[in-house]
Amino acid sequence: MGHEPIIGLGGTTLVFNNKKELLLNLRRSGKDYYFEYPNGDKMCTVNVLFKALNYSSTIKVLEDESKE
Repeated sequence: MGHEPIIGLGGTTLVFNNKKELLLNLRRSGKDYYFEYPNGDKMCTVNVLFKALNYSSTIKVLEDESKE
């Protein structure tokens, strides 16, 4: 494959409360949408956003992906 960048896909969901306020999550990634591995391989990440309507559940924060 060589060392040409590959594209990685991610997904996230926009969650709103009953007042139609967007609930935010401070993620650890930020600038880390481009990775270069020690062997020279490169990867760019593209994220897809989904909007959830009329959803109810308990929100679970993943400690290794979130700061707050």
